Amino acid sequence: MLDKIIKDHFADKKIKKIYKPNHVEVYISISTKTEKRFKEVDVDNLAKSILDCLNNIAFEDDSQVTQLISTKHIDKLNTNSICIGITELSETKKGLIGDIKVIQDYPWE
Repeated sequence: MLDKIIKDHFADKKIKKIYKPNHVEVYISISTKTEKRFKEVDVDNLAKSILDCLNNIAFEDDSQVTQLISTKHIDKLNTNSICIGITELSETKKGLIGDIKVIQDYPWE
C-alpha cells in the first residue's frame, strides 16, 4: 500500500528520480496514535520498509542512501502518519547531518 502511495505522489508531482552515483539523505518521521503501537513498532524495521518502497521511485537504489534520520513518536493530534524528506546530496547540499558543525579547539583523532 505504501509503495503505491509513494509511486502515485512522485508521478503526480513529477518528481525526478535520483540516479547513481548521486548520494541521498532520507529523513523519516513516523507518528502513531497510541503508546501501545509506539512500543510495538521498531523504528529500524519501519525505516527499512520505507526505503524499500522508495527504491526505483525516489532513487535508483537504497544503496545511495548515505545518511538516514528516522524517528517515531506519539502524535498529539491522534493520527497515524509518515513524513518523508529526501535530499540529493552535493558539495553545496550536505543534508541535515552533513551541515552540522562541531566547534572545538583540537582536531578529531
